[in-house]
Amino acid sequence: MLRFTTIILLAASCVGCSSSYRYIPPTVVGGHLNSAMGVALSTPPDAQFENAVYNRSGAMTADAVRSAFAQHSGNVDIVTNCQGLDCLGRIDVAKFGYYVQPEILHWED
Repeated sequence: MLRFTTIILLAASCVGCSSSYRYIPPTVVGGHLNSAMGVALSTPPDAQFENAVYNRSGAMTADAVRSAFAQHSGNVDIVTNCQGLDCLGRIDVAKFGYYVQPEILHWED
């Protein structure tokens, strides 16, 4: 009887440990930026933590992103007259093919 109980417990533990996960390989968005199209870039709001506001952090972030996109496009401009999705209606679509809206997630001086 002890042997039968041991076999049942061993079988139950093996069944309980079996994996039921299914692997789905990630998909990669293909393609590169079209260098003939311009990139419009908005300036994010300055970073803040509790009561501290990090002045010019939004402008520094926009400058860093502009430098990165400048390696792939000949026309990268920071639009200063709007922020967020409102820029989509205001940018010149004949001049800009891309709109980038950076967001500061964490800031350290």
